Amino acid sequence: MADVARVLEEAVILRREIHADPETKFEVAGTVSKIRAFLSANAGVKDESMFPCAQNGLFVDLVGCGPADAAAATAGAEVESLPPVAKVALRADTDALPMTEKNDFLPYRSKNEGLAHMCGHDGHIAALAAGACLIAARLDRLSAGKSVRLLFQPAEEGPGGALPMLRAGCLEGVDEVYGMHNWPTSPVGTMRV
Repeated sequence: MADVARVLEEAVILRREIHADPETKFEVAGTVSKIRAFLSANAGVKDESMFPCAQNGLFVDLVGCGPADAAAATAGAEVESLPPVAKVALRADTDALPMTEKNDFLPYRSKNEGLAHMCGHDGHIAALAAGACLIAARLDRLSAGKSVRLLFQPAEEGPGGALPMLRAGCLEGVDEVYGMHNWPTSPVGTMRV
């Protein structure tokens, strides 16, 4: 089982590495390389489960290996009427903004002049990567035949990376998709929908 404190420490390191080396639009090869290395080292994700897509986009499949879902078989008519969910996707954006960071006090300040992670995408990446570690450590609790797909999308800030990823097939077989955005002005521990 994943040690949550260790995963959090590693995710903070990843976020700071990405923050210090921002890339924009579809030119996020270094960012994707850091994501792949993190997932390999901390979540045990093999290369054959990581799929490049749409000019430096990436999707990763975490496949369940647990027993069939006995609860669904005995849950009754209400659950039976719902469509089955076999694959859920979780999304994060990977690009930075074309602007200069003025946080001179940060030891992990952007070293790429004119580029900065000022919209929180570095945090989105770190959160999804940490989540991947926790999911990967519990694949025996996810029924065989069910999976979680991680989507790392470039060019969210422009010119638009979602459509190229869709055209490349990143949502084939996906039943539901979820994403999030950090919002620093919200109180810690709250969520808005």
